[in-house]
Amino acid sequence: MEPPELGALLLVALAILYSSGLPFLLADRPQLRRTPKAMLWLWQCLAVAGVVSALGSGALVMRSWLHPDSSVTEVFASILAGALAATVLIRLLLTGHKVGRNLRVTRARHRELVDILGQGLGPTQAADSDLRLIEFALPIAYCLPSWRGARIVVASQAVERLDSTQLGAVLAHERAHLAGRHDLLVEAFIVLQRAFPQAIAGRLAHEEVEILIELLADRVASSTVAVADLLTALESMAELDPTRPEGAPKSGSIAARRQMLKDPPQPRPAQSLAILLCAACVAAAPVSIIIWALSH
Repeated sequence: MEPPELGALLLVALAILYSSGLPFLLADRPQLRRTPKAMLWLWQCLAVAGVVSALGSGALVMRSWLHPDSSVTEVFASILAGALAATVLIRLLLTGHKVGRNLRVTRARHRELVDILGQGLGPTQAADSDLRLIEFALPIAYCLPSWRGARIVVASQAVERLDSTQLGAVLAHERAHLAGRHDLLVEAFIVLQRAFPQAIAGRLAHEEVEILIELLADRVASSTVAVADLLTALESMAELDPTRPEGAPKSGSIAARRQMLKDPPQPRPAQSLAILLCAACVAAAPVSIIIWALSH
């Protein structure tokens, strides 16, 4: 078997492993969630490397079998492989454009509405012009990310339930989301899930990434506010109606956050380093295979 053919087979195996096998092993693991930043890097590397593996396998098949001396079967197989790779790329690009456009239009309209209907939060209005208080029956708080004109929206019920320290903890959590632009990370996994809705692993990856960014925002917020205040605020705001409005936290992330805040994790540099090394290996594997196959 020629190197390009072997490389294509290896890349197909990697694409299956990254898109199906590993997500099932990594999702919903409380111990791994204790290092959310490292795990987010691993999930990103899995997603990118899975796409590179799928595209690279098609390219190597075409390079190996599409030449003047190819048989009809080889020509057909190479065209099919190229068509599949092109389909993956086109679906990702079109879905990414559609999801990105829809999200930005929706957020812009939402921002206009909260600017019209919302109010500043009392004496902090001048200093915190991005805050908006809205009348709502549920105790929620969420952010509307944007490169310009981001907003943090707080419901009146949340203000009534929380004291000033707890409200500060909630705002610190939302500001961590805005500062880290966590929305872009979630958006990438939304694109993958919607581009290939049949893949159960895509849904698992999306849900796990959402939980991890909530834990990461809590970790960042706890550097400026007390963990006890974060936990109390979460407990006060967790009684959400089943018809959850957009922006309210999901039950899965609430349970994970509650568990982590009740038992704050100690720094785990060894675990973080091991996960980051795994992420580097995941990202390097398809690139190394492609380079090896093309050099022979």
